Amino acid sequence: KEHVSWLTRVAGQVEFYFSDANMRRDAFFRQEVERADSGYVPLALFLSFPRMQRLRCYHMNQLAQAVKKSEYLQLSKDKKHVRKKGVHGVNMAP
Repeated sequence: KEHVSWLTRVAGQVEFYFSDANMRRDAFFRQEVERADSGYVPLALFLSFPRMQRLRCYHMNQLAQAVKKSEYLQLSKDKKHVRKKGVHGVNMAP
């Protein structure tokens, strides 16, 4: 149960990064999403963020597990990238 709760916290942090409020404030992350292929951002990028490290999320497989639990995030087929569900590119309709 503790592991499930941890995965939920990690997924929630990634959801926050993709939130409209964060996208307005965080120019660096917004630029990464704009540069991303079809809105997919590499999981490795999140592992470099201090908040993810404070959650003790250090490995891509951990992060991929967390993303799979989210209703709002979509994991790429290769399990190495994530995007907000329904987004196929920053300036494209879902």
